[in-house]
Amino acid sequence: MAAYRDGIASLFKATAEAYDSPVGVLVNNAGVLLERAGVELAGIIQPTLEVNVDGVMAVTEAFLPLVSDGGQIINVSSGVATRATGKLSSAERAELE
Repeated sequence: MAAYRDGIASLFKATAEAYDSPVGVLVNNAGVLLERAGVELAGIIQPTLEVNVDGVMAVTEAFLPLVSDGGQIINVSSGVATRATGKLSSAERAELE
């Protein structure tokens, strides 16, 4: 995640310099599905969460100072997570609940 933070900081700086007015809407629309044939689920959980959860949090935290009073933050997601959780055992699913 540390490598992404530099990119987020650069994007924030460029946005802040390019626009004099506050941001009315921030849309988080980044996400990955790293599931591939032959890849173990355990090996993709951490990198998937880093992008799909930690990335959303990092971008939101970085850009929050630019969001205007009453501005909107929109997080776009999908139902892909249900595919991964469907492959978990009952005990693993219970741990997540």
